[in-house]
Amino acid sequence: MQLQQLWRELQLCSNISQQEFSFIVQECPRFLLVRGPAGDGGGRLEDCTVVAKTSLRLCRRYGREPCADCQQLHLCKFFIYGTCRFGKG
Repeated sequence: MQLQQLWRELQLCSNISQQEFSFIVQECPRFLLVRGPAGDGGGRLEDCTVVAKTSLRLCRRYGREPCADCQQLHLCKFFIYGTCRFGKG
């Protein structure tokens, strides 16, 4: 989600200050700020996208070969790409 959009939505449900918000998204290891490509304003903090980091990982074997109860997330690539014949992703 774009940083400015996240700030606006957060303002609707909390009274966190701009300073607290900036500290959380810049210093908390659970968030990553992704800057846009160089040349399109990607250097400005306001143009960043906020991504939540997680330890959750996709199983690379799922769908190709049997998985030995690996504790990773099992999602069909066709579901993720939105081309699943059984439902939309």
